[in-house]
Amino acid sequence: MGCGVSKSTPKVAAPPPKPRLMELTDERHQMLKDTFAIMDADKDGSLDLDEFTKSAAGIEGHDVNKITALFHFFDSAGDNARSGKNDGKLTFDEWVVGMRKLYVNRDMTDEQFDSEMKAIVDLGKAMQPSAS
Repeated sequence: MGCGVSKSTPKVAAPPPKPRLMELTDERHQMLKDTFAIMDADKDGSLDLDEFTKSAAGIEGHDVNKITALFHFFDSAGDNARSGKNDGKLTFDEWVVGMRKLYVNRDMTDEQFDSEMKAIVDLGKAMQPSAS
């Protein structure tokens, strides 16, 4: 029989909950703003599926079906009070909220995020007509 000493398993603290959105520093907000501006080929202040698809093609490993699904995921993000939600156009707000959610959902590192933004920007710059 025992000596009165209980062999209970020590309780391990649960890890802190994952944030729902990535931290949005001033630098990262500017990066998102610059990326959105480059993706917005027709400069109408929103992204349609064609603009989004062409820009996202610069991210290695993405296929058209995944890019299209991502567009619709982003189109449902943003301000819940916005009446144009799921309208086939991404506003800057939807882009920012979507990217912040994606960062957390994909468990991205800051370096991976920065690399993907740079790939989009580089492709967008390469697609812009040169001034001759």
